[in-house]
Amino acid sequence: MPGRFLFVGPTLPDAAELVSGSGIEVLPPVSAGDLLALPVGPGDVVGIVDGYFHRTRSIPHKEILDLLARGARVLGAASLGALRAAELHPYGMEGIGGIFADYRDGRLVADDEVTLMHGTAEDGYSHRSEPLVNLRASLDSAVAAGSYGRAEADRLIADLGAMPYRDRTRHALGTSVPLVDRKRADALELLEVLRKADPVPPPAPAFPETVHVYDWRIAAGGVDSRALALCQVLAPDYPDFHRGTVLAWLAARCRETCGAPGDAVDHGAHVGLFRADRPDPDLVDRWTTPAERAALDTRELLTRLVVRAFRIRPGIVATGLALRAFRASRARGPASALVGRVAAVNAAGRRHRPDFDPAAIAADQVLEWLAQRWCRPADELELAAFDRGFSSTGGAVAAARQVYLAARCEPEVAGFSLAGG
Repeated sequence: MPGRFLFVGPTLPDAAELVSGSGIEVLPPVSAGDLLALPVGPGDVVGIVDGYFHRTRSIPHKEILDLLARGARVLGAASLGALRAAELHPYGMEGIGGIFADYRDGRLVADDEVTLMHGTAEDGYSHRSEPLVNLRASLDSAVAAGSYGRAEADRLIADLGAMPYRDRTRHALGTSVPLVDRKRADALELLEVLRKADPVPPPAPAFPETVHVYDWRIAAGGVDSRALALCQVLAPDYPDFHRGTVLAWLAARCRETCGAPGDAVDHGAHVGLFRADRPDPDLVDRWTTPAERAALDTRELLTRLVVRAFRIRPGIVATGLALRAFRASRARGPASALVGRVAAVNAAGRRHRPDFDPAAIAADQVLEWLAQRWCRPADELELAAFDRGFSSTGGAVAAARQVYLAARCEPEVAGFSLAGG
């Protein structure tokens, strides 16, 4: 049976009761990474009502486009879902309800029309403020009923619009104005569509997978992706693992597409990257070090070139390929266990110094540490990063920052290797 998912929170806090027995899975407000981790495909339907945006990174448009490319229907209404649907309806996202229509047609413009302060899921997402779109609708209703003048209502709406969203409350309306909850009404409309969702998937639009979506999808791999990054930074034998993974893939690709016995260097020649017997010296110089060129034969130099230059598409390194190989390796268990140790050390760092953030460790400090750890001079760090499957020294620094403190404090972390755990 096709899956049906609903991301919802303060707009419809009783959603779980409303969908009981329907097969719809109710999930918290959506945030970055949630859609990439969702196991959906053709025929599945995802409804988005609420989403986080303040202290948690909001859902990127590319994650929604990725769902559509996977063949899922994506519905949006009432809150962040209405905003995203107004922006993405030309690309296949389906908007539902009046709030979506108002954003789509320009009657509503500001994102904070649908924003509110609220409590946690445990306290039922209790409202600490009221969305302007509801206050606006309540005053419009009062004007229609004759209990408010149009000019007076417009002045109050302007005053409310000038306030920070967290300060807008229904008390500003006075006791004589009943609250009109447009957001809830639109969310209920989406819920009805989700209940009756057509199991036949629409044609999946073709969206190119950008480097950002690829990286986000890898990050959505959870503990495994963090454990792999730990191995890339710390394990002295990781370059051999990466080399073997890439060469095996290229050899298989050569057998499939070239009809040859299967060799990574030969495949490079087959696709026109270089001449195996007489490669371009400038190309070899770009991907190898002077010491390597002085000591190694042409075949080995070209092998190092294809490993370092390997991309599954322009700009996208083979992290997904490495992740699959890592999951099948004996290092997965020990490395995953160390992820918890690393997190504990970083948490202790924050307790000791509340402003500590691994991501803020100075890049120069991390690069110096990597040069020492990888036994490479500073001017060869980029090639060393390629040997470990990173797309750049910047990518290596980002991964290294997360394990830097633990590797400096914990001998077990510092001494990790794929072979020894």
